[in-house]
Amino acid sequence: MADLHKTPSIELEVKDFGPIVHGKVDLRPMTVFIGPSNTGKSYLAILLYALHRFFSTGGDWRWGFGRFVSGVSDLPAETVTALKELIDAVPKASAGRNDDAIALPAPITELLHSQFNSLGDALTYEIMRCFGVDESAVLVRKSRGAYTSVMISRGGAYCATPLQHTLKFDGRGADLQTTVPEHVSVESITRLSQIADAYRPYNYADAYIPLMYMMPSIMMGNLHLPAYYLPADRTGVMHAHSAVVSAMIGNAPLAGLQYSERTPMLSGVLADFLRQLIEMDMIPRWRPLDRQEQAQQNATSREMESTMLNGTVRIDRSEFINYPHFTYRPSGWKNTLPLMNASSMVSEIAPVVLYLRHIVQPGNVLIIEEPESHLHPAMQVEFTRQLAKLVQH
Repeated sequence: MADLHKTPSIELEVKDFGPIVHGKVDLRPMTVFIGPSNTGKSYLAILLYALHRFFSTGGDWRWGFGRFVSGVSDLPAETVTALKELIDAVPKASAGRNDDAIALPAPITELLHSQFNSLGDALTYEIMRCFGVDESAVLVRKSRGAYTSVMISRGGAYCATPLQHTLKFDGRGADLQTTVPEHVSVESITRLSQIADAYRPYNYADAYIPLMYMMPSIMMGNLHLPAYYLPADRTGVMHAHSAVVSAMIGNAPLAGLQYSERTPMLSGVLADFLRQLIEMDMIPRWRPLDRQEQAQQNATSREMESTMLNGTVRIDRSEFINYPHFTYRPSGWKNTLPLMNASSMVSEIAPVVLYLRHIVQPGNVLIIEEPESHLHPAMQVEFTRQLAKLVQH
């Protein structure tokens, strides 16, 4: 776990969002939402997932940025000069002669500001996708004459420049206002040293692309990390995923031939979960794990199996179509059971074990909706202990 006293804090604040009139959450390595039903806990969790999805490495924010990349060679001369100054400043700062920080020249700050501020519609679309709605007005608490406000603040004693990003949207459109730091630490942009070596003989304008790709981690903090969402109805999806996919494939040849007043939609969190189930043991890691990390991941999943499941869960793939089947083998048994024939507690914990074993890794964010569901009170305590232990590693 990171030292919380030396880590810039991230605060998420929403107004008139779904059932939430006003809410503010201080995000930590382990954050728990507790409260009565129908008060907006899932709304906040899905919103948090959407923000991670959008700003993470390889996230959807790049779609909005993509229209700019083709025009990089046409950057104004003052911006290209500023990029050269920034790259030349990296070796000096790395040598400790610049207070371990680099000032972003004004032309670059202005360009970054305009690029990120143009992403409001794309970010709102990702939020809509995760909730499975086709109109942003559906998410506004008072749909007439009102708007939803989502504010991300990054600050604290160890953040040189407090940063704030505000998204406002209603049924008519979206507006994103971001803060671009005036200074960035050398540590946060060490890759610029490599950029300096790569681009010094060439066009300095090309260095703007990797700089832009670094900015989410600098501006958004941990929101740039990959996130995974285990929905409340994960047990049902685990049991029915093959039937859902079969129905989708069966209907594919009739696409466009059947009339429907409304096209059925899966929420983004369910669609992502379903896709990850199907590709569970084939999804490439966010980054390769070293031996120690892999051993820790395996030890964590095995401990959860032994202390909670009293057995093991695994993925078997069919020989002909390579489709996954999830099975459970109780301790002492020679044969396995289809997961759908196991207890509801086993079906509830199995996705967590499988995600830890095959997908989630150090530095990722795992959001678990209703983690206490189908668990005996003693197992709820044990599950909480396992999650806390996981965060500490």
